[in-house]
Amino acid sequence: MAVDILLLQETHFVESKVPNLNRSSFGTWYHAPSDTPATKGVSVGFSSNAPFTLHSELKDPEGRYLFLRGELGNLPITICNIYAPNVRTASWLTEVLEKVKLFALGVLVLGGDLNLTMNPLLDSSSRKSAISFKALRAVHTRLRDLPVSDVWRSLHGDDRDYTFFSNSHRSYQRLDCLFISDRNLSNVSSSTIHEISVSDHAPVSFSLSFPQMSSREWTWRLNNTLIDSPSQVDRISTKLREYFELNSGSLMNV
Repeated sequence: MAVDILLLQETHFVESKVPNLNRSSFGTWYHAPSDTPATKGVSVGFSSNAPFTLHSELKDPEGRYLFLRGELGNLPITICNIYAPNVRTASWLTEVLEKVKLFALGVLVLGGDLNLTMNPLLDSSSRKSAISFKALRAVHTRLRDLPVSDVWRSLHGDDRDYTFFSNSHRSYQRLDCLFISDRNLSNVSSSTIHEISVSDHAPVSFSLSFPQMSSREWTWRLNNTLIDSPSQVDRISTKLREYFELNSGSLMNV
């Protein structure tokens, strides 16, 4: 699975022991380390194909969310990675989504482990949820306020697929979701729930393109100190005399 932007949850990185991942195929990383060992922690990585310039970030001291605001090429974008707790899940999400609303600018990409099913009838094999309908409705309201769309659900209608098996509930659940600004949903061409391999959660991906996004342009400017220094002026003059002397027989008058 080749990706250009990677959102990781439950990394277990702590502030004093965040590994150097910049030598991987993802050359740029941002982290919100966990406040306690072997729990929480979220990270966002960018490959060389996704040139991201950071303008501002907001990270949770406990390591449960990381918000990045900046530019992808020349495209204003906000990327939010969240890892919700398994207690007070809905109320925690409504609080964090309000922070997202205040922080976000440009295209908004929001993803992570929600630790709840957005629609229990479709996203849980048991068709049940431990979260009350009222609490789920509050989360949906916050998402509409952003406003964002659940990418996989938007593209797959009433299909059923899951990202996690809950031993406690003895059911399969779609807990891991990716959202994008409503106005940019048309820029998504596909979304996939992949096989569970490395962790106990299945990776989720989507393909996104912006035809109007151009590559960065670089402006070259002469270093004025080169012509202010007497030694540099002498060196350049000498090189110019040598050039004309060597090419005196081949120059044409115009």
